[in-house]
Amino acid sequence: MDNFFNTVSEIFFLNSKPLIIMDYDGSNLIFNKNAERIFNHSELLSIKELFPKLILSIENNEQICNYNNIPYHINLKLSYEKNQWIIEIQNSFDSEWDEFVINQKKLHVLFLDLLSVKSEDDLYKKLVTKSRKLFDIDRMGILLYDIDNQLVRGSWGTDDVGDVVCQTEYEEHIDSNRLFKDSLSFKDYITFTEDTELYNMHNVVGIGWNSKSVFYAGNNPIGWISCDNYFGHKPLPRWKKEILSELSRMTGEFVFNLRLEKHLKEEVEKKTLELNETITKLKEMQENLIESEKLASLGSLISGVAHEINTPVGVAITSSSHIKEKTQSIMDLFYDNRLTKTQLESFLKDNLYASQLASSSLQKAGELVDMFKQLSTDQNSELLEATNLSTLINNVIKSMKYSSKLDSVKFILDIDPNITLKCNYGGFYQIFVNLINNSIIHGFKNIKNPQIFISSFINGDIISIIYSDNGVGIPKNLHKKVFEPFFTTKRDLGSTGLGLSIVYNNLIKIGGSISLCSIKGTQFTIDIKI
Repeated sequence: MDNFFNTVSEIFFLNSKPLIIMDYDGSNLIFNKNAERIFNHSELLSIKELFPKLILSIENNEQICNYNNIPYHINLKLSYEKNQWIIEIQNSFDSEWDEFVINQKKLHVLFLDLLSVKSEDDLYKKLVTKSRKLFDIDRMGILLYDIDNQLVRGSWGTDDVGDVVCQTEYEEHIDSNRLFKDSLSFKDYITFTEDTELYNMHNVVGIGWNSKSVFYAGNNPIGWISCDNYFGHKPLPRWKKEILSELSRMTGEFVFNLRLEKHLKEEVEKKTLELNETITKLKEMQENLIESEKLASLGSLISGVAHEINTPVGVAITSSSHIKEKTQSIMDLFYDNRLTKTQLESFLKDNLYASQLASSSLQKAGELVDMFKQLSTDQNSELLEATNLSTLINNVIKSMKYSSKLDSVKFILDIDPNITLKCNYGGFYQIFVNLINNSIIHGFKNIKNPQIFISSFINGDIISIIYSDNGVGIPKNLHKKVFEPFFTTKRDLGSTGLGLSIVYNNLIKIGGSISLCSIKGTQFTIDIKI
């Protein structure tokens, strides 16, 4: 091939006519400049692909190109030398092959244009509108196949005056139109009849050729592209049959992709909706569990406070009864003139002691009631109020001594009595209840002298509170997890894993933060902006 190219190169490349040189079996092709000028690069590649299918005869110079088993006659001038063919293209754009190549290019342009469609309805309308102009089709319609009901339904098409109109009202059973039914057996090919009746909807409007090409979504036939020559009465050329077959195949691919995209979108929306519902339920469950945890903690306080109130109230009742009995006895002696000075002195001393005992007991009970009332009132309130930090922490410790195992725990406090912060009293109260409970449940296992340290200081506009214990500490790999809802290492002992999560959320509500370090024991640092 190289020797031959060198021999004819001057004649070949300088020739003003478009020339293609090809070896005998069609495996190699080159084009001169004039051939490249007539054909663009993609067309040259398609020619290179199709030329090996040429049937070339030395005796009668027969020129036939087979494409999809359909012969195309090509207007070429052939010369043969040293097992090489020189092919001269004559009147190339007048040949049937050239029409096919030109319209293949138009089909590619249409393909790119249809990439922007977002729905099947838009696809069918654009197909009819664009294809009629690009491929010189008189009338065209897209009909859809309702497989379940064996119906042919209209979508978009051309009416009897050439306008593109919506024809969704059109419907007929597939058995009533032989061409529709027969065409289902010919995937990627068109079926057509000549000199047949042409219809607009269900009315006959003329005589001519009519074609049907089926398009598929995957392996399922879903519709037809129907065309006719109602206006111009031009014959149906072979190239147009090929283009319509390609158009149907392309339409099927578009419909398949649109339906797949729609299905995936619906599935995503469905799964997203289900996921959102699940998230909402989980949030509700989390909120309910948090509230339950708060109520459980509050319930233990109620139980402890109630138990503690019983003692001073019981003492006050006993003292009051004792005073009542002694008073009645003294009154009887007095009215009987039997009251002695010694008895009166004894009664007064006894009565004074009982009165003091009742008074101190009732005062203690009153303090407990006031403290609990404040906690229960503020527990679910969002109102921020000025709260003395030292008083609040001392109240927490007092109340928890009634309901928790704090007898053996030593508290070491270093809290500035002048620090006041704006917070929700009940929410902040809950923070220290949960921190202390966390130390008791998780930190003080096998600790002989458990201690809790609470200190505070002001740094600029930040109040810092340091809470620490001398317990077993928290492993470093768990530091990022301890504030997560439901995380616990004691689930087998009934722990819900919500204690530190409540601490974190209550601090977030007032613009605070909490951090953790664990070297010897556990230390939490709480920062709140003044």
